[in-house]
Amino acid sequence: LAVLLVVDGPLGVGIFQINRVKGVDETVGRERVFEEWNSFSRIVGFRITNEEIEGWGLSGDPNRPTIAEQIILLIDGDAATPIALFDGDAANARYLLNDVTNLVYHLRQDADVLVIGPGGGRDVLAALASGQANVDGVELNPLMVDAVNQFDHLSGGIYGLPNVNITIDEGRNFIARADRNWDIIQSSLVDTWAATSAGAFVLSESNLYTVEAFQDYVSHLSEDGIFTMSRWFHGDRPTETLRMTAVALTALERMGIEDAPNHIAVVIKPESLIATLLVKRTPFTAEESERLVQLTQEFGFTALQIPNRVAEPPLRDLVYNANRANFWENYPSDVSPTTDDKPYFFYTLRLDNLDDWRYEQGVSNMNNQGVFVLYSLLGIVTALALLTIILPLWWKRRQALTQTPGGALYLLYFTGLGLGFLMVEIPLVQRFSLFLGHPIYALAVILFAVLLFSGVGSYLSGRLAHAHPERTATWVIPVLLLLLTVYAYGLTPVLRSLLHLELPARIGLSVLLIAPLGLLMGMPMPLGISVLDRTRPALIPWMWGVNGATSVVASVLAMVVSLNIGLRGTLLVGMAIYAVAWLAMLGIRVAVNRTPISERSLELATGD
Repeated sequence: LAVLLVVDGPLGVGIFQINRVKGVDETVGRERVFEEWNSFSRIVGFRITNEEIEGWGLSGDPNRPTIAEQIILLIDGDAATPIALFDGDAANARYLLNDVTNLVYHLRQDADVLVIGPGGGRDVLAALASGQANVDGVELNPLMVDAVNQFDHLSGGIYGLPNVNITIDEGRNFIARADRNWDIIQSSLVDTWAATSAGAFVLSESNLYTVEAFQDYVSHLSEDGIFTMSRWFHGDRPTETLRMTAVALTALERMGIEDAPNHIAVVIKPESLIATLLVKRTPFTAEESERLVQLTQEFGFTALQIPNRVAEPPLRDLVYNANRANFWENYPSDVSPTTDDKPYFFYTLRLDNLDDWRYEQGVSNMNNQGVFVLYSLLGIVTALALLTIILPLWWKRRQALTQTPGGALYLLYFTGLGLGFLMVEIPLVQRFSLFLGHPIYALAVILFAVLLFSGVGSYLSGRLAHAHPERTATWVIPVLLLLLTVYAYGLTPVLRSLLHLELPARIGLSVLLIAPLGLLMGMPMPLGISVLDRTRPALIPWMWGVNGATSVVASVLAMVVSLNIGLRGTLLVGMAIYAVAWLAMLGIRVAVNRTPISERSLELATGD
C-alpha cells in the first residue's frame, strides 16, 4: 500500500484519486486540472469559465472583466485562491485596486513591497497594477508556486518577472531573519479556512498573528512604511477584526509608541465580511486620513477607525479604551492579543463559556467546533484509560499494591511520568516551530531528538543506577526540573538570537538543545521499572500500561492546557507533574529502605 501511495504521488499515476473531501464531492460541476500533495497540504486546481472575475473584497466595479478561463486553487478542501490573470500589461488588472484588501496601494507609489502568502499571485498582481517598483513574496507552500508557473498561459509567468521575487519560506520566519526593510508589507487572508470543516485550524499555532510578529512587521517597514493585514469581519461579533486590532495596538505600545491609535486604520467591506487593517510606523498624516475617507466613499467601503477622522464601534470601544484589559475581559469572545507564548489567534472561546462556540459567526464558528471535538476527545481518552488500565489495576492488584513497599506511590509515579513527558514534549515542539520555519520541521526534528536521546538516557540509567535505582531517580528528576526551568524562561531569547542561521544549522542546533533534556527525560521510567523489579515484578506490566495510557491522555491534555494558558504555562504544568512524581519516588525510596531484605526476597519469590 505504501509503495502504491508513493507511486501515485510524485509520478501522478492516479491509482488513488480522491474526489470526496470533508463531505463534499469536489468534482461536481468542476473540471479538475491540477492535484499535488506534499507533507503538509493537498492542492487541487479547478478550471472555471465564463464567469465574472473573482475578488473577495472588490467593490461594484462596472469594469470588472468577465473571464474566459480561470484556475481556482483549493487548499486542503477549503481555502481557495485564484491564479492571477496577467496578460503582460499590469494596467489591465487595475480593477484589483478596488478591493478593500488592496487599499494600501492607493497610499503609496513606486514602493518596495513584501507580500506574505502570495498564493495564486493576486496580491502580487495588484501591487504591479498600482505601479509599485519591486514585489517580494514569501510563500510557504511550494505547490502554489508550481501551480502558478504551470499555468503560465493564464498567470503570464508573473512569478518570473524581473521585478518579482518569490521565496519559499514561512512568512514570519523570513521577516524575522531579513536584514532589509520594505515600504509596504501585505498579508491578506493568509491560511483562512484551512481545515475548518474538521475544526482543527483553531488548534494550531499561528505565528503570523502574534504581538511579536506584528513587531517584526513594523520594525521591517521603511520610515514611512505601511503594514496591511486583512481578516474576516462579522458585524454582530467581529472577533478576528478585534483581535487583529488588539494585537496591533499592543505591538506598537511595546515598541514604545505612546499614540498607537494614530498609527492604525481599519476599513471594512460589510458585504464581503472583510476588514483591512493598516499600521504605520509613523502616525497617519492629516492628508493620509483624508485620502482614506475619500477612498471609502469612492468604493463604498465603511471606515471603522481612521486617525482624527473616524472612530466607530466596536473598534472605538477597543482602540480608545484607557483600560483595554477590561474590554477584553468583558467582551463575549476572547479578543485579547495573541503572543508567541499563546499563538492561537483563531481560538476565541473562554474557558468558563466553552459552549459559546455555537454563537460565533462564520469562520470563527466553524473553527471553534474543533474545541468541542478536542474536549470530547479528552473525555473519551481519559475514560478509556480509567476503564481499561487504572480501575482494573486497582480492582485486581489492589492487595499487591498495598503490600508492596511504596504501595500506591508507584501508581502516582508512573502516572506522573506518563503525563509529564508529553506535557513537556508538546510545548517544546510548538516552541521550535517558529525557529525551524514550519510545524512539520519542528515535529520531525524535535520528536526525533527527544525520542533518540530519551532512548540513550534510558540505556545510561541502567549504568548509573547500580543496586539502588530509587536513589538515582531522586536526583535525576530534580536535575531535569532545573533544566526545564532554564528552558521555560531562557529558550525563546536563545532561539530568537539564532534565527538568522540557515535551516541546516538551525536543525543541528535544535537537536543539540534538545539532547540534554531528552537524556534526562529518558531516565525516570526505566529507573522506576528497576525499583519495581526489585520489589514486586508482577506489577511491571500494569505500571507500563499506566504510563502508556496516561501518555495518551497527556497528548490531548497538553493541547487543552496550551490553548488556555500558553506554551510556558503548559511546560510549567509538566514540571509540576514531574515534581509530584519525584515526591512519589522519595516516598518509595523511604519505603524500600525500611523494608527488611528478607521480606523483599519473599515478595520476589511469590510474585504477588
